Amino acid sequence: MSSVPPTQVPRHRGPNPHHHHLPILGKDDPLPLPEHAPSNSYFPPPATPITDAERQAGNLHRVNKCTTVDSIAHHPIHSVLEFPETTPNNDTRIAHLFAVDPNSFRDPRLNVQYSLDVTGSKDAQGCQLLGSEDDGKAALCYKFTAKCYMVTGKGVKVCWAAPPEFDPHVYIPSKDKLERPREEEWSPARLVFEKTFGLYVSLLREGCVAGTSPSASPTLPHEGDNDPSRKETHQTSSRAARSHEPVEPNPTSLNQELTVPEEASTDEDSSLSDALPNYRPKRDRRGPPCGGRFVMRVYPDSGASYVWDSKDPSNAGHNIIRNLHGFDVAYLKALLESDEEVIREREEKAEKAGYGPLAPCQYVGEHRQTREFCVYWHRDKAGKLRRGELSGTVKCPSTFTSYVPYDLQKHPKTALITAGAHIHPPPRRTKTPPIFIDFLNSLLFDLDWRVADATPRRLSTDLQFTTRLRHILNQNDSQIAPTLADLHPSFSNLDHIGTYIKQVRILKFPFGTNWEGAQKLKEIHDKTLPSDQQYIRLVKEYPFDGSTDSFRIILCMFPQQSDLLRLAKWLVCDTSFKRVKGWKEFGIELWEPNSERSMSVCRAFITSESAEAHRKLFEELDVIVKFDTAHPLRFHYMHGEGWQVITMDEHKGQALAYIWRLCVTHYRRRILGIAPSLPQDVVNAMHSLASPHVLQNFDELLLVIRGGGKKAIDWLEDKITGSPFALPGIYRPKSKIPLDHWLAANYTTNGIEQKHADLNRDGKALSLLSGIMLGFQYDARSLQAQTITATFLMFPRHKEATVSARMQLAIRRQGNAEKKRAFNATKTGVSPQKKKARTTTKGKSASQPGGSQGTQRPKATALSTAPPTTPLEPFANLSLGGTQSIAQASTSTSPAAPAPLPASSSKAVTAISSQEADETQYAYKIPAPPPGYEVVVFFAPKQPTPNHDPGFRPQGDGARFS
Repeated sequence: MSSVPPTQVPRHRGPNPHHHHLPILGKDDPLPLPEHAPSNSYFPPPATPITDAERQAGNLHRVNKCTTVDSIAHHPIHSVLEFPETTPNNDTRIAHLFAVDPNSFRDPRLNVQYSLDVTGSKDAQGCQLLGSEDDGKAALCYKFTAKCYMVTGKGVKVCWAAPPEFDPHVYIPSKDKLERPREEEWSPARLVFEKTFGLYVSLLREGCVAGTSPSASPTLPHEGDNDPSRKETHQTSSRAARSHEPVEPNPTSLNQELTVPEEASTDEDSSLSDALPNYRPKRDRRGPPCGGRFVMRVYPDSGASYVWDSKDPSNAGHNIIRNLHGFDVAYLKALLESDEEVIREREEKAEKAGYGPLAPCQYVGEHRQTREFCVYWHRDKAGKLRRGELSGTVKCPSTFTSYVPYDLQKHPKTALITAGAHIHPPPRRTKTPPIFIDFLNSLLFDLDWRVADATPRRLSTDLQFTTRLRHILNQNDSQIAPTLADLHPSFSNLDHIGTYIKQVRILKFPFGTNWEGAQKLKEIHDKTLPSDQQYIRLVKEYPFDGSTDSFRIILCMFPQQSDLLRLAKWLVCDTSFKRVKGWKEFGIELWEPNSERSMSVCRAFITSESAEAHRKLFEELDVIVKFDTAHPLRFHYMHGEGWQVITMDEHKGQALAYIWRLCVTHYRRRILGIAPSLPQDVVNAMHSLASPHVLQNFDELLLVIRGGGKKAIDWLEDKITGSPFALPGIYRPKSKIPLDHWLAANYTTNGIEQKHADLNRDGKALSLLSGIMLGFQYDARSLQAQTITATFLMFPRHKEATVSARMQLAIRRQGNAEKKRAFNATKTGVSPQKKKARTTTKGKSASQPGGSQGTQRPKATALSTAPPTTPLEPFANLSLGGTQSIAQASTSTSPAAPAPLPASSSKAVTAISSQEADETQYAYKIPAPPPGYEVVVFFAPKQPTPNHDPGFRPQGDGARFS
């Protein structure tokens, strides 16, 4: 017979020899899909028998000259038949005729849930059932023959403890028949038994977590180290401890002592619990088990019970389980001590109720599963506890024969002929039919770059994905969000969905979603995107000077952002660590006054926070800005224009000399971290260093901090020598920044912190590719909004973000925070701001011998002023109040020394630290204000009153006003 032209060969996916239920993606062109998915619960009525009259009238019952069928079932186009009806024996046959779409052919044979073993195939076989009605000739077809579970070792997987026979089935009329029979409601007795047995099995499988590494053992209460019952046993085999392979049970149980006679340990019938697990998980990370046995102790006086490992009472790290509430302690003790009488009593009682290790196993696995062991534990004929092994010993006589025409345009039908009953339970619907796989792939490909970080959970919350899925399922009127399990029950397994996500991700990003993927994405963008949409500007690796190590930089920004960055004066920088796995995200933000919004102008993904990496980053940033704008970046202290101040946190590598300023919020947050262990006046002195003006008592403040103990000294040394840029970053007179520049710049990094928070809402721990593209979309939206505002004066909110409106909002937020603190104080009785300082020890001052510090603190300059009648505590950050702004009053870096204040006002300018056992009172000299200002000093009584908070702590970059 002549060969068939290739153009007439139907495009259908053949079976994968390993997993034929997973079509290999990318091997064929995508097949067209219908608008809506077919039903995943298609259970047709029984096949129609062929009458004698129909047999005599024509060849409707004839497959070929040698084969006939006894019944015929017709199935509409796109129908998914997963459990085709068959016959009670192999002498009769049923023909299932499927209408198919010639332009999007998917073989109905691949929808069958039974694991078929293809035994042969032939070309150019005639099938009268699929012949043309016009000429009555048989259709030339491909022929596939398969048997259900016929090859030894490849049949349905059943446990060795399963019942010997199963009920046969030939027809499943509805999905209700596929549901597992509902087990009886778990009784309290069963739940307690299962938990106790599960704990014992877990101890057998895992052994002691201490492994072979020596460490001290936890001490049991009421238990001495010389307990004679603590004895060692033989160690388990290394193969059982380190592999997934089944092993023979060790003659000596974990639960048997070394005093057991040798002959008893080899007698299989000597003990019901003489068992070791024949399956052990991998223990590569913690080595082999320690070899000790688990011992249980019950104390009648207290009722306490413990399970612990007796390998080495003097070493720590061995297992001890103290919480045995909810377990059958008597049964667990019997298992650990091999008490056959109690074990037999409990397990035989459980067997009568239909559960336990003596009951028949009902677990059945499919051939396509790779599982080798049953999920349950059973006792064998010798009474040993073993994990059941799955085997394919059930041989099913059911057969399948499939006919697929060469010319589907002329014969748009296929035939599947079944014969013989299935002598095993129906398989679970773990196999996904090809059409549902294609629908899922279509949904995943529509996600575009977002599939790089797609997970089953993220898909369920993705609005675009669920909207399309709703349309595919034709559930537009439903108020419940659809899930992939509505498409097919097999998609209720999240690992199963993850398999297809991974396949699509590999096809979509063959270079991966990390460094190589970012390089490829830049190449694609350079070729396909217009110049004004170029976002990935640099993907490069640099070696460290004098080292073989290297660091990588990916710099992302639009050309329009280069304009904003070049014209900026006050910038805010910060690094995020949570958004992209394995990368630090460095960002630059500024306030754009014309559009009244915070703008992100650059983001870079780096692998190093070193000064060398940041220097190279700013060098490349200058090159990009110059390329986009024809002008390089300029710095005010060098060029008289350009960048004036950059506000950052304390990451050492990113500090820029001359224009760097430390975020006040980060600075004070670090102080709060050590404040509970420091005297309050030391904490106040630390806060006082954050000042834009010259502090006349600067040296005295340093002395106070140095007298606060080791933590205070370490803190100060870090600011002076460890991070020499930190002190100039908080105390402006130590920097080179003019006063007006300092005051005009941002004093916190809150703006860019908010940018990080906004982006983190889109996801954390993302791949590099997703991190880049999410930044691409975020920055594009910001630039579009900024352009609309500048063109049409359409602001982002009804209330314009003027300076006064922003200040009002800040004051309102601070007030709400104070109310919250006051509310918490009323509930706890202690102000949350009041940190317990280590200033007294039984009436002794921290500065006295015997105090909490034990060292003499240097005294600040004391003023000869009588103390007030009410004991007072200072607020070290004394405010400057007046009717003029500081920027208007002075712009010099070194204001002139003030004239001395009159003696009558000495009480108002003295900050006194009063200790109960210290008669010496410390006072701080207060710097006189610039002309036109007055000094405002707030005092709070030592005892709290309704209008005063003794735990007052300065807030913000300046005074607190009340």
